[in-house]
Amino acid sequence: MRIPYAVAAIAALFVVAMAGEGLHARPATPPTGPDAAIEILVGLTGRDRPEEVIYARRLVMTMIGSRILPLSLMANPGAEFHPDVAEEAFLTTTFLFEVFPHLFPPETNTMAAEEDPGDLYATNARPTVWEDFESFYDRAKAAGAIAASGLGLRQGEAFIEVVTELQAACDSCHAAYRRTRSTYGIPIPPLE
Repeated sequence: MRIPYAVAAIAALFVVAMAGEGLHARPATPPTGPDAAIEILVGLTGRDRPEEVIYARRLVMTMIGSRILPLSLMANPGAEFHPDVAEEAFLTTTFLFEVFPHLFPPETNTMAAEEDPGDLYATNARPTVWEDFESFYDRAKAAGAIAASGLGLRQGEAFIEVVTELQAACDSCHAAYRRTRSTYGIPIPPLE
């Protein structure tokens, strides 16, 4: 069959085209001396554009919420079940939880007072995220694992249990790490 060979040839051409002169280039020599640390830090998004990182993680969290919402609705008694929607929601949520904790560089620890409504570029993350980052990181990874455990499930008790566990993981993380007065969010209805 010629299709796999064509795909392999196109992929090889793409790799070569993307590499360009990089195929023959040597890696740059890292800077040394007192300016080394400063030069290495140039271009760190968290340092240079913390408000954009905060906005990016809001987008990721909004996407997670938009995928958990249909799962929660389908887990209600008598709700119509859509296996393709459930599978996409679990898969996307799994991937996003892999990315999410990496969007919390220390430079984004800028939460305003709880009573301040904030804006899209002010973080809703409490300082406790950075005070015990390992716990925060582990919780995000655990939520992703819960979402992954829902892959392939069809309507029924197992599906409802995974959705309930995933929602509980989200709620407990928000209770621990997100300021009380949040400026965004997708309300997730409780299971009836």
